Amino acid sequence: INWIGLNKKTGKIEDLDSVGDEWDLIVATQIEQLPEAAFFAIRNRIGRRKLPGYFPRCLFDRNPSRISWSKKRFVDGVIDQNEDPKDYHTVFFHTKDNPHTTDEYKEDLNRLPADRRARDYEGLDDGFGGQVFKEFDKDVMVFDMESLQFDPNWKICEAMDWGQSSDPY
Repeated sequence: INWIGLNKKTGKIEDLDSVGDEWDLIVATQIEQLPEAAFFAIRNRIGRRKLPGYFPRCLFDRNPSRISWSKKRFVDGVIDQNEDPKDYHTVFFHTKDNPHTTDEYKEDLNRLPADRRARDYEGLDDGFGGQVFKEFDKDVMVFDMESLQFDPNWKICEAMDWGQSSDPY
């Protein structure tokens, strides 16, 4: 990984290797491939200066990925209690939004199998190859446990979540 940024003192793009340096602009691409600790390390290098009409910033891009800290943070909006949601702004783009994407490229992506098309063309995080339950619908099947009203007459059953594998062994 090459860590570079815009040094506010020199105005030049330099390596992020000096402990304690602060930067006015940091850009990172495909952050879904980085560990979340790297995100915090990058974010903590942003300058704290307060200038009228200016604010230091990090710009990130990410590709859809079914299980990722970046999906939770930037798509689902799940952040730590001590963080301010106003510190984050997420913009979603579709392949169609890129004026340099050719019609042929879009047609190729549109011909992909449904699970690959969902990720690579539509930019959806919840469709992926090898998915066991293709009928999964986040809007129907995921809910806030705190809003669930338990009926004292419900029979309690035991269940096991085998994680990311359909084979528990």
